[in-house]
Amino acid sequence: YLTHMENLGLVKDIDWVEYQIKVPSESDPRIDKLSQRVLERNEFVLVTYDDRKVLYEEAFEAFKIIDIAFSKLYGTVPLTNDVIKKAINDYIPLVNLDYIASIKNKDGKIIAFGVLVPSIAKALKKSNGKLFPFGIFKMLKALKGKNDTLEMFLVAVDPSLQAQGIPALIINALLKILAENGVKYCETGPMLETNTKIHSLWRHFDKERHKRRRCFIKQI
Repeated sequence: YLTHMENLGLVKDIDWVEYQIKVPSESDPRIDKLSQRVLERNEFVLVTYDDRKVLYEEAFEAFKIIDIAFSKLYGTVPLTNDVIKKAINDYIPLVNLDYIASIKNKDGKIIAFGVLVPSIAKALKKSNGKLFPFGIFKMLKALKGKNDTLEMFLVAVDPSLQAQGIPALIINALLKILAENGVKYCETGPMLETNTKIHSLWRHFDKERHKRRRCFIKQI
């Protein structure tokens, strides 16, 4: 594809890269201590979810944080209220509550939100990418059953607080749960190659950069 696009006169505009992260079997005491210090110093509260009804109630606020956090990234567009409502109704019934966390400030307002989802890649491969007639059952089993690979769907932080190490709080909390649930690998979502802040999150992990995506442009 690369040569084909270049032969058509298209040139690179930006790349996204993705990592496969090996889930550590034990948490790092240094990161645990740092996370606790950040929470206490700022009077933040780490919130996990065991009630889907509570997640429904807080999801709209969380999506607003996502919208703000991603607004300055290349290729993003604002989320409309209708889009947010549809995403909530489509995805909350399917997500595993173990893999969702948020951070709230002392006033109870969500300032950060993170979601990991079980990977459906293997299930789709087994059904040759077809959902019907039987692929849908393989996909649901991958989402609801035992799965050793998760995808880091997103981590979003209020832009005014992004220099305080908050993403690490969410990642650290979720990784502990992953280890308990027998998850071996996490795959990050596409990250702009220029987004050094998000890349720095993974510097202490055993990782492999295994995917690269490219946006091509051509002046006309």
